[in-house]
Amino acid sequence: MERKQKLLDRCEAMSLLCIKASYHWSFIKFVCSIPVILINSILCILNSLDDKKIDLKIPNVVINGISVLIMSITTNLKPGEKTEIFKTTSNSFLLLTHEI
Repeated sequence: MERKQKLLDRCEAMSLLCIKASYHWSFIKFVCSIPVILINSILCILNSLDDKKIDLKIPNVVINGISVLIMSITTNLKPGEKTEIFKTTSNSFLLLTHEI
């Protein structure tokens, strides 16, 4: 009976840890997506300016480079996939807890 209670406690703890990890990766996904949205909005505004006096070639290239860098970091980290993995793992531990 004592082993069963230990196993139950561990499953509950793992479920809670997986939920916290899911929230963490969801936050990282959110933090990485906000700058990309803002940068693309700035690019849209800069590209719509039709002033021949201002040369926007260099700022355009720099802002595009920053956007690509953030998107590649997001792609390599894969926070969306990790969020889903931790959600399903948490649900699995929760189901195991209910079975015990």
